[in-house]
Amino acid sequence: MRHGPACVALLACAAAAWPLSARADTLTAADCAAPTSTSDAALCMAAEYARLDAALDRLQADTAAALADTTDCVGDCAAARAALDDAQTAWRRVRTRDCDAAYALAIDGSGRNDARLTCLIDHTRLRIGQLQQLRAL
Repeated sequence: MRHGPACVALLACAAAAWPLSARADTLTAADCAAPTSTSDAALCMAAEYARLDAALDRLQADTAAALADTTDCVGDCAAARAALDDAQTAWRRVRTRDCDAAYALAIDGSGRNDARLTCLIDHTRLRIGQLQQLRAL
């Protein structure tokens, strides 16, 4: 199986962080508010991205379920759900490629993984806001 650059970069990031996984279990919110090392900062960013990505997945599932509930949904809910599914798939592609670009621009620096994680976090926060606006309609 051939893996794309995003997969390879994420695998490399995970492999680099693997020895630090015991430390990740002990990091607190206070540790992440003011990390004392670059490895702690990276672990905090990865944890924040994982939290946001899980929240996005829940929001996406809840939104799709609300659109499937014909008793509460007003309008062409089936078309809205299909469009939402297509939009989410397209958004994930855009997010991945944007963050690949951020990583590529920082490839020669020590902050390349931070650049990717910052990009992933920013995109995910924006998408959560978009879905929340859609739910408010």
